[in-house]
Amino acid sequence: MADRYWVGGGGSTAWNASPSNWGTVSGGAGGASVPTSSDAVIFDGAGSTGNQQMTMVATGTVYHF
Repeated sequence: MADRYWVGGGGSTAWNASPSNWGTVSGGAGGASVPTSSDAVIFDGAGSTGNQQMTMVATGTVYHF
C-alpha cells in the first residue's frame, strides 16, 4: 500500500489519465504510479489550482477526514 496525492491541477481529468497526475507527497511533483485498489488516495488541494473535478470510473470506498 502506498499513499498517492492528486497533483493533476484543475479541470476535468480521469483518475487514470497519467502518472503525472499523482505524487508521493502532498504538493510534490507528479510521476508516481496511478493508484490501485491497495493505495490510499489523498485530495488535499496542494499542487492543484482552480476548481477541480475528478472522474472515477471504478468501484471504490471514500473516506472523508
